[in-house]
Amino acid sequence: MLNSFRAGAAVLAAATTLIASSSMAREAQTHNILVFGTAYFPDITFVQPGDTLTFINEADVPHTVATGEEGWTTGEIPVAGAVSVLVEEDMQTTFSGVGEEEALLEGALDFNPPPVLDLADN
Repeated sequence: MLNSFRAGAAVLAAATTLIASSSMAREAQTHNILVFGTAYFPDITFVQPGDTLTFINEADVPHTVATGEEGWTTGEIPVAGAVSVLVEEDMQTTFSGVGEEEALLEGALDFNPPPVLDLADN
């Protein structure tokens, strides 16, 4: 009787641990990054592998976001268009493009948790 109770308790503990750890797993998120003529918004995006970046072109001209020769690119995003990029663990984290009047637009991805905003200080 005691052995069956221990076995049942062990199964219950294992199931509870499995449920708790799976409920704490973070779901992939989509992050919208607006492309303006002179800047990206936000300029820093906090991401995890599996997330999706969606670049939305709000500028008056087509725009390409890129990380360099060996990195990722959106290709040309038409005016009022959008392009999505899947976040991968080993992807380059700084990106740029040329905006209106040849302005250099720069943005970054950060794989760390976002800072916590303390509203009590305001």
